[in-house]
Amino acid sequence: MSWMESASPVTLLFNFAFFYPVVMAFFWMVGGIYYYLRRERGGPLPDAPPPLRSHPAVSVLVPCFNEATHIADTIQAIAAQVYPRLEIIAINDGCRW
Repeated sequence: MSWMESASPVTLLFNFAFFYPVVMAFFWMVGGIYYYLRRERGGPLPDAPPPLRSHPAVSVLVPCFNEATHIADTIQAIAAQVYPRLEIIAINDGCRW
């Protein structure tokens, strides 16, 4: 007689409800430790930009139709970026959206 034949459905349901979270918690913890050791340890911080040999030129296009009240703040915010080769182009595109 196997253990499946001797166990009642209530016992099987109880065993599943008890052991499933325990087993899955173990897998989550092992997976988290593996991910930390394999991917995150010793790497650069997520907010650090990747190192570049040279900075390519970047153009920022700003559509500004009827935006006289906000355009100065927008241009100042873009110009405050820390990037050596930044070009800002304000375009009156005539768009109503």
